[in-house]
Order: sequence, then C-alpha cells, then structure tokens
Amino acid sequence: MRLSTRFAVCLAVLVPLLVLLAGALVLGLAAQDLRAERDRQLTVRLRALTPMAAAYARRTGLAPGGTPELLGRRLATAAAGAESPGGMYLEAPGAEPLVVGDVPGTLPAETPGGAVRGEDGSATGTPGRVTAEEDGPAATGGGGVVGPATFTEGGRRWRFAAVDLGVRGDRGRLWVFDPEDRLAGQFRTLVRRVGLTTLIAAGAGAAAGLALGRFAVRPLTALHGQARGIDEPSRTGTRLGTASGVTEIDELAALLNELLDRRDAAVARTGEALETARAFAATAAHELRTPLTSMGTNLDLLGHPELDPAGRAETLADLVAEHARMQRLITMLRALARGELLDPGAFTEVDLTEVVAAAAEDADRRHPHAVITTALADGLPVRGWPEGLRMIVDNLLDNAALHGTDARGRAEITVTLAPAAPAAPAAPAAPAAPAAAGPAPARPAPDGGVAVLAVRDTGPGIPPADREQIFDRFHRRPGSPGSGLGLTLVRRQAALHGGAAAVTGPCDAAGTSGPGTAGAGTRVEVRLPAVVRRAEGEHGTTA
Repeated sequence: MRLSTRFAVCLAVLVPLLVLLAGALVLGLAAQDLRAERDRQLTVRLRALTPMAAAYARRTGLAPGGTPELLGRRLATAAAGAESPGGMYLEAPGAEPLVVGDVPGTLPAETPGGAVRGEDGSATGTPGRVTAEEDGPAATGGGGVVGPATFTEGGRRWRFAAVDLGVRGDRGRLWVFDPEDRLAGQFRTLVRRVGLTTLIAAGAGAAAGLALGRFAVRPLTALHGQARGIDEPSRTGTRLGTASGVTEIDELAALLNELLDRRDAAVARTGEALETARAFAATAAHELRTPLTSMGTNLDLLGHPELDPAGRAETLADLVAEHARMQRLITMLRALARGELLDPGAFTEVDLTEVVAAAAEDADRRHPHAVITTALADGLPVRGWPEGLRMIVDNLLDNAALHGTDARGRAEITVTLAPAAPAAPAAPAAPAAPAAAGPAPARPAPDGGVAVLAVRDTGPGIPPADREQIFDRFHRRPGSPGSGLGLTLVRRQAALHGGAAAVTGPCDAAGTSGPGTAGAGTRVEVRLPAVVRRAEGEHGTTA
C-alpha cells in the first residue's frame, strides 16, 4: 500500500472516529440538558396552573356536583397553551376530572410510604415539596408535591409532576404530564445529525488524508524517482538531491549517496581486480610457457637412446636452471599477488632504517660479488606493511647486484636513506606510463616528512627511453636470468604505501645524480610518506 493511501485510510478512520466520540459525548450532555429542561418546564407548568386549579377545586368543593365552566375553560386554555406539550389531569372532589391534552389512561399509584408506582409496580418517584425558591410551584398550604418522576403505563413512558391542592391537601390533586417519546424523538434527531456529520467527516477525512499524504510524501516521491534513474547508463555517477527541505528525507538521501559511493568504489575495485587478474593470468601463462616448453624438450632429449653422457649432463643442467627460474617466477608472482590484495588499513608504524639495514646485511650474504655501502638516517619511521617495505629494499638490492656488475663481474652498490622535503621523482623523458605502472609522487605525512630511499650501482646503466619499461611486468633485457617482476614489485609496493618509484638517472664519474651516458650506473629512487620526528646525524657502514 502506498504511503499516501495509508494517510488517506488513517484519516478516513481517525477523523470519523474522533467525530463519533465527540458526538457521543455531546449526545450524553445534550440528553442530560434535554431532560433537565423538560423537568424544568414540567415544574413551571405545575406552578403556573396550581393557582387556577386550586380555585377550581375550591369552587367545586363549595358546590358539589356543579362545574365552574368559565374557570374550567380558562384552566384548559392555560394548560393547552403551555410552552411544553403534554397534558394536565385535575382531580377535584365533587366534580368530574378535568383532562387537557395527552395524559395516560391510568394515574400513577402512591404507596403508603408516599412512593409513586407505575403500572408495572416499580417505584419511579418520591413525594416532595416544591417552593418558589426551589424553582417549583408555590406551596398551597401544606400540599404535597410529587415529582418530577417517571412511570410506565401501557408500554408508554411518561414524565410527570403532581401537587395536592388545598391547605391540607384535601382539595384534590393536579397532574401535569409529558410523554417520553417526545424527548426520544429529539434524541433520535440528534443521533441522525451526529451520524450524518460522521459520514461527512469520513469522506472529508479521506480526501484530506489523500491530499495531505501526497503533499507529505512529495519529497519521498521525488527521491524515489531519482533513485530509479540512477542505474541508467546515461546517469552514471548521478547522486540523489539533499535539498528537499525535509530533514529526514535529506538524511536518507545522504546515506544512500554514501552507499552509492561505496558501491561504485567496490565496483571499480572489482573491475580493476578482474582486469588485473586477467592480465596477470595472461602474462603468467606466457612467461611460464617458455620454461615449461624448454623443460619438456629437455625431458624428451633425456629419453633419446643415442644421447651421450655429456649431452645428458648438459640437458640435466638446463633442467635444473629452468626449474630454478620457474621457482623464482612463482615466488615473485605470489609476492606480487599478496601486495595487490593488501589492505592499507592494516598498516602499522615501521622503522624504515631498521628494515633497510637488515635487508642490506642479508643481501651482502646473498651476493658475495657485491660491495654494499649504506648511509642511513637514524630512526626514520613510516606507516606501512613491514613485509612490503622489506620487499622494496630486497628487490632493489637484488636488481642492482644482478644488473649493476662491471666488466670484472663485481657490483658496487650504495644505499642511502634520508628525510627530504616533499618532491616528485624526476620525470623521465619517455612517454607517461598507464596509471597502474606510474604512481603519483609520494604524499607527505601529516608532519610533511618524506623518506627518500636510493639504491645506486656502477653498472652499464639504463637508457632514458627504457626507464619506464623496466617497471612493466616480465620486462627484462635479453639474456637476463631474472623474472622481470622485481622492479614491478618495487613500484607496486611504493604505490600501496602512498609513494613512488622511478629511475632518476645514471651517475657521473663523481658519483652524483645527473644526466650521463650508458655505463655510468643506475640510480633507483623510492619516496615514501614518513613521520619524521627528528633528524640526527647519519652513520655510514660498508659491508
């Protein structure tokens, strides 16, 4: 059910119910007022007719059997012209009862205790005396007054009041009556009017509820229309309006916009992950195909019956080399996949100086042909993944030890780590690489610190045109024993840590960075956001 319809139904039920309850209250109060007014009119009639009735009874008592016609007509005229309808019944000794208007066929009976009983024998009234101060008839000298009271005669209910005439109440009795059906008719009229008002209120409430509901849900309807169109291709990136003027609707729209942003970000990440997975699978399959094919060929050669011992030994050596290459390739692929699935929210504070020092010490043992010299700033913390930071340093050192050898097969590697002002690595002359291959420069930490890690070798160097390509997956120079993923891991981990990696140029004879020719060595620089608390003197070690 629509919300506007709910408004209409609720008001169509609630408004008539309130009108009905109010009408019931009004009916109860009106019934009390009508009964009180009827009793007042009975008392007024009784008071007005009592003097003439007393005179009439006195005249008939003085002349039994005679009827004072003139006085009787005057009394009848006064009774008939009373404000309240009903009738009068006058009992006078020595004369026929004088009846005017509508009266019951049987008068109420009076018990010895004075209680008035109806035809069914139920006590319905008690005797009393009405004085002028009590808004009743004037006392006639000790005459008893009964009522107003109710009794039933012939299935019809009557309201009456009576007074005894004469000083001692022995001159007869005057009765005034009012039928209950007259009051019941008035009450039924009120009930009909309240019912009609209730029906009108039901229709008016339904119409008002529908109009109010449509007006109240107009901002929600607009929000619904905006939400329906968000998935249309032409409205990609559209967000819900938050200026409806209704606080609850605007808060809901803002919450939905936040959810849409999260959804779009998740969809984008999923798309990137799928694209990365496809590219990863394609390149991994391509790179694994070559050693597997070579291993298959060598296995076929081993099964050849005419293979001599020297050829068998050479084939086995090739198999061992291909196996080692596949192991390195799989290890690097696993490390690359771990880095791409890393959640930056799990970063902790890491002392980069300790990481670089430990990596340099281990690299010195792995590469006995290399001389590694370090110049590290003391206590340079960064926020990151310890294994990822170690991966950066290990791959930079392995790359320098593998490709930075001179003609004698020796490698001289210099590792520096120091804080620096935020600055991007030098832009290479080659065309810009895609976003995945060329991350933005390092963002400074909250205190503005940037840690600069540089690894320099004295090898043949890298031509400027190739400085971006070396960060591509599986890129390696001909004859290289590497996997082609080392520098890819370096740049990827630097990007995950909010930093950047780049080849900043070969070195000249003095060992400083700057433009030069191939053979002057290579300098790879990684910039990472750091939390620099202090800058103490550097210390240098030579491994």
